[in-house]
Amino acid sequence: MLIAVVPSPHDPDSFIKEKGAEPFRQLIKNADAFFDFLLNYLCSTHDRQTDAGRIAIVSEMRESLAKTGNAVLVDTYAQKTAHRLGVSAESVRAEFRKTTRAKTNMEATDEQAPAAEKQAPPSEREFWLVKFLLMNDEQVDWVARHLDLRWIAHPTVRKIINARLDAHTQHTWRDIPDLLAGCDDETMRSLVTQAVAENHSIENLAKKIMGTVQMLRNDFIDRELAALTRQSGQPDVSEAALAEIEKRKSELRQLRKQSFTEMISPQM
Repeated sequence: MLIAVVPSPHDPDSFIKEKGAEPFRQLIKNADAFFDFLLNYLCSTHDRQTDAGRIAIVSEMRESLAKTGNAVLVDTYAQKTAHRLGVSAESVRAEFRKTTRAKTNMEATDEQAPAAEKQAPPSEREFWLVKFLLMNDEQVDWVARHLDLRWIAHPTVRKIINARLDAHTQHTWRDIPDLLAGCDDETMRSLVTQAVAENHSIENLAKKIMGTVQMLRNDFIDRELAALTRQSGQPDVSEAALAEIEKRKSELRQLRKQSFTEMISPQM
C-alpha cells in the first residue's frame, strides 16, 4: 500500500485546483510505501535523540510489522529503522524478535483469563470492509449512505468504520497515521495496522464493496431472525407478541431479498 501526503493546508481537490493535475500525479508517483511512511511519521513525532523516543519508534514499528507475518519485511525495516536511529541493525532485530516471545507469553496468560475478557477476531467480511474503506477513498460516500452500523457485529470494527465514515462526513479525513494517532484503543490500532499492512491488489473494488455491505446486511438479518425465533419459543409469550414477531420476521425476509441496485461508480 502506498501513502501520498498532500501538503497542508490542501486536500486532493484543492491541491489539483491550485497546482494542476500533473503535480498531483507526481505526488502519487512518489508516494511512500506504508511502512516507510509510518517510519517517517514516527520519527517526526518522537525525539530520536532521546532513549525514550528511540524506544517508542522501535516499539511501534515492531508492533505494526508483527501483523504482517512477513520475515523479509520485518528484517528490511529493522535495517531501515536502525539506520534512521543510528543504532545497530542487530539491536533492532533483537527488539523486533521480542514480539514473538511476548505473544507466546500472552497466549499462555490468555488460556487462564476469563472468556469474557477475550475478544474474538472479526469476520472476514468485516475485516475486508475495513480494508476497503482504508485503501480507497472514492467509495466511502456510497458506504456512508448505505451501511447501517448495526450490521457490524464486531465492536472494534464498528468503531473503526464509524470513525472513518464520520471523518468523511465531517470532511476531516486526512490519512491512516492521523487515524492511528487518534486511537486510544490498542485493539483498534492493531486492527487498523493489520488491515493496511496486508497489501493486496483488488480488482473490481467497487463491486466487492457493494457485495460486502449487502452480505453484512444479510448476516444482521439472519441474527435478528434467529433472535426472534428464540423469542417466539418462550413459554410466556402472548398471542399479540407472537403476531408482532411474525410480522417483523416477514419484513426482515422481504428486506433480505432486496439488492443494492445503485451503481457505486460509473466505472463499475
